[in-house]
Amino acid sequence: MIITQRQPMINIRMTKLAIFPLAVFLLTTPLTSIAKTFSAKVVRVIDGDTVQAYDGAINTRIRLYGIDAPESKQAFGQKAKQTMIQLVANQIVNIQDHGQDAYGRMLGTIYLKSQDINSIMVAEGMAWAYRYQGRLTVPEYGTLEQNARNAGKGLWSDPNSIEPRQWRKANK
Repeated sequence: MIITQRQPMINIRMTKLAIFPLAVFLLTTPLTSIAKTFSAKVVRVIDGDTVQAYDGAINTRIRLYGIDAPESKQAFGQKAKQTMIQLVANQIVNIQDHGQDAYGRMLGTIYLKSQDINSIMVAEGMAWAYRYQGRLTVPEYGTLEQNARNAGKGLWSDPNSIEPRQWRKANK
């Protein structure tokens, strides 16, 4: 009589059942919701779409993701900066990191007490919803921009408002 040691059998059905919920989660969770998020204090507002934040170790320049505020010398540029100061200056915020822009700045969505500051800037007419190759980087911001435009809020009160990208080209 030969005695053989039993090898544990993997129950394939149980393995599939265990992996299925994980696969569903990964496939249905937007990448932005699993992006790196951290807390920091806004120590400087540079303009309407750029801040400097300190996380206790380093200062990081953050360009607000999905929006484009008027340049400092452009109409509404100083108003956009003042609005940003009122919203986040010296506040502890949560920042969702979306990577870096072409200038090495972190692209981030800033949250203060769960409010999306980027979206507030667009909703108040202090920034355009950012478009890349004609497409909105954050589609929800397009609706907020249209609502601000329809209400004549902020920069939309000026019928001759010019997108920052066009203004930069004209003022090189």
